[in-house]
Amino acid sequence: MRRSRHVFFVFFAMNLVLVCVNCSLSLGDEPKSNWKGKPSGIYAFLGQPYRQDESVRIRQSLPIKAFHFQKFGPPDLLNLKAGTRYRIEFHRDGTARYHGLSGVEKLGVYSGKIDLFDYGRLCLLYETLMKEVGPEETLGHVPGNSDPVLSRLTIQFADDQKSEYEDDANFGDFRFWVLENAIQRIYFNTEWTKIDEETPEAP
Repeated sequence: MRRSRHVFFVFFAMNLVLVCVNCSLSLGDEPKSNWKGKPSGIYAFLGQPYRQDESVRIRQSLPIKAFHFQKFGPPDLLNLKAGTRYRIEFHRDGTARYHGLSGVEKLGVYSGKIDLFDYGRLCLLYETLMKEVGPEETLGHVPGNSDPVLSRLTIQFADDQKSEYEDDANFGDFRFWVLENAIQRIYFNTEWTKIDEETPEAP
């Protein structure tokens, strides 16, 4: 008798959980995201093979000409160290540039190459995030009363128009953080070659 009661209560509890889950899923209509699992349009090449001789045409079709990312912060006065300052550039033609200014292990100017898939994914991520942001918001957030390590992203479009965004590393916009981490991942996967600091920067 005790065993049958125990089984009954377990069965009752399981059904109660299922009912609660079903109710929670059916309450209200949550806004749907713009994220799509399979890229389409000019980004269709990210989900299917393409011929190598098509790479130049595909690059030229991408709407963003360059990503310019900067990170900088105040000096460490307690330890008498310079603040973190560096720049990362990714260009549509496949060239990349890094400039370590202070407070980082890699100092100086370096050049590299960015894969077409990585650059295409970065463009698609930016466009998708901007759809999430919407017309009444902006990407990034910098509190007025903080002294943070700042991140600055400048987007150079195909028509040479630019958009600039800033974010606080500690209390910023999660969407900016997603984009920043994608840029950092590509940076760490890039083979960098140190060049003369007098070499002109990529256009």
